[in-house]
Amino acid sequence: MSDISDSENVGLSESVDAVSTSSISSSSSGGATGPRERTPDHLSGLSDIPSESEQANAASRGQEGATRLAEILQVGPSTAPDRRFVEDLDRAAQKRPASVPGPTAEGGNAAERTASQASTSGRSDEVASDSTDPSGEDIHARERPRTRGSRVNDTRVYRRADAEMVGLAGDRPVYTADYYTSAVTPRYLAALRREFSIPDDVELVVPGPNDLPSRPPSGHIALSAEYFRAGLRLPFHPFLRRALTSFNVSPVQLNANAYRILIGCYVLWAAKFSETLPLFAFQNLYRMKTAPSSKGFYYFQGFKGTFITGCPDSDKQFKHLWFYAGGRWLHGDLSYYELPASERVPVAFRRGYVWTRAPHAPAQTLSKIEELRELSEPERSQHKLL
Repeated sequence: MSDISDSENVGLSESVDAVSTSSISSSSSGGATGPRERTPDHLSGLSDIPSESEQANAASRGQEGATRLAEILQVGPSTAPDRRFVEDLDRAAQKRPASVPGPTAEGGNAAERTASQASTSGRSDEVASDSTDPSGEDIHARERPRTRGSRVNDTRVYRRADAEMVGLAGDRPVYTADYYTSAVTPRYLAALRREFSIPDDVELVVPGPNDLPSRPPSGHIALSAEYFRAGLRLPFHPFLRRALTSFNVSPVQLNANAYRILIGCYVLWAAKFSETLPLFAFQNLYRMKTAPSSKGFYYFQGFKGTFITGCPDSDKQFKHLWFYAGGRWLHGDLSYYELPASERVPVAFRRGYVWTRAPHAPAQTLSKIEELRELSEPERSQHKLL
C-alpha cells in the first residue's frame, strides 16, 4: 500500500469491519559354563575373577584367533590378503578404545557425560529439553559471543552476547529479536514520519540501550521501519489487527515479507471481488510457520507455491531497525480495551498460532481462490499491489 494515498487507505479501513538423557545401555553376555558360588560381601571383588576352566577356554579361543589372524596376514603367492580387508582391520584397531572408561571423580560414566553433552549440540535429532521455547529452539545450545559490530544508517549496531542477554532478561524468556540493538535515531524516525505520513498523535520512540523489542513499555508496541516499506501504515488497518490477533503474534514477530504477503492478498482480493479478504481464505493460501533458527519469529509459506510474487529473498537490516510506537497507533480515538477482543493486537511476544492444514472454507471461497491462482505472476506481484 505504499503507493496508495492516505484517503485511499482510510477508505480501505472503513470498508473492513526427556532431555532424552542419552542412556547408554550396557549389555554383557557371560560365557560361564555353570553357576558360581556367591561370595561374601566383603570379598565382592573376587566374584569377577574367572574360574580355571573359563581361563583355559579364553586362552584357547585367543590362541585360535591369533593363529587365524596370522594365516590371513601371511603374505605369499596364493594367500595374499585382500588389501581392503587389511585396511579395514587397521581402521578398526585405531577406533577401538584402549580401555573402557569407568566412573570418574565428577560422578557417572565418561561415555554418559559425552552423550549428555551431545544432546545439546544443536543436532536436528535431539530431544527438546526444558530450555527450549515453544518453537523448539534450545536457547542454551551454544554460547553466542557479542559481534564486532557494523553500521546501519550510520549508526553502530551489534548482536548482544548471551551473557549480556542474561543480565537484561533475567529469568524471563529470551528471544532472537532481543539480541539485536536498534539503529534508529530521532532524526531517522522524524524522516520516517514524513515519508509515510504517520499522524502526530502516534508517538515514535527511540529504544534505550537496555530496551528489548519483546517487552515494550506500557502503552507501546515494537515495530520495524522496514514494515512501512512493505505496506504497513499507522494507525493499524482493521484487517491487520484481526490477522495479528487471530494468529496470536505481536507485529515485530513477523518479518517484512509477511506484511507484503498479508497486505498484497488483501489488496488483490478487494480489487478482484470488491470485498474484504476473510482470514480463513488467507489461511487457505498460506500457512504460518516458526522460523527454525530464530526464536519468536514466524513467517508465511504458500500451500501451493508462491502466491504473492516479487518478495525479496532476505532482509538483513529489519532486525536492527526496530523502535517503539505509542499513543494512538491502533485505531483513531479508540483505546486498546475499547476495541473488540478480536482486534486487540498482542503487544509482548507470544507463542503464535501455526497451522499446517488449510481450514474449512465454503465452496464459493475456494472457487475464488482458484480464480486468483490463475492470474499471471506480474498480476500477483507485490510491486504492483503495494
